[in-house]
Amino acid sequence: MEVFGVRVAGLTVEDLGRLRCVSAWALAEELIGEETWLAAEGWALSEVLYELIGRGIPPEAKGSLVALRRAVHAGRRPPNQALQFVPDQIAARVGAWLVRLERCEELTARLPEVLADDVAASMHAAGVGR
Repeated sequence: MEVFGVRVAGLTVEDLGRLRCVSAWALAEELIGEETWLAAEGWALSEVLYELIGRGIPPEAKGSLVALRRAVHAGRRPPNQALQFVPDQIAARVGAWLVRLERCEELTARLPEVLADDVAASMHAAGVGR
């Protein structure tokens, strides 16, 4: 199979290389990794919590555990009181999940600024807008 390229707007390969948004790309890759882990662990925790809910727990615990299960399954922060009814081992997993959720939120919040900085630096390096 033959591959060919077309140069548009007279930019050289070197100029195109300077237009890369390296920091934003790295941040986006890290974010994808975090989101992938959160989804997988959220699903696994949801299954563990489903089994826990089905074991005949006290009535006052059921609402909190159901809310916790729904939150981790959907990738949302659970209500604060939800962890009081889970065994320590599950609470530790949920705690680790929450740390990664917070990291994901931080990365998401930083991405627009990092992308803007990358674009500005790329445009400057390529001599665009001078």
